Amino acid sequence: DSYYKNTYVYDMGAVAERRHYYYPNGTYQEFGNTGTKLQVGWFFWDADGHNCQMHQYPLDERGFVVCHAFMPLKVGDVAMQDNGGTAGSAGVGPRKVSILPGYQGRIPMRTKPE
Repeated sequence: DSYYKNTYVYDMGAVAERRHYYYPNGTYQEFGNTGTKLQVGWFFWDADGHNCQMHQYPLDERGFVVCHAFMPLKVGDVAMQDNGGTAGSAGVGPRKVSILPGYQGRIPMRTKPE
C-alpha cells in the first residue's frame, strides 16, 4: 500500500537517483537526474511479489518489461535493497531506497554522490 500515491526513491542520494510514482489506475512515472530518460507506462505485481513495469514511453522502450524485487516499505523507511538486474549493469547490487510521502518529482541537482 505504501507504494501507491507516494514516491519510491531508488539509489537515494546518488547522481543516478531514480524516482517512481505509482498511480492507483495502474500507471507509473519514473524519472531521474539530468541525462536520464523519463519513463511512463503500466505496472503490475507478479505472482512472486515483484513490481513489473511495461514501458510505454520513451518510444524506443515501448513494450519492454522490467521486474524488480521491491521489499515492503512504509513511508519514511530507508533501507538497502538489491533489485536484481543483469551482471555489469548499473542496477546490480544493494542500493539505498526509501518511500517519500506524496508526489515528490523534483530531484535536487547533484554533481557527485553524497
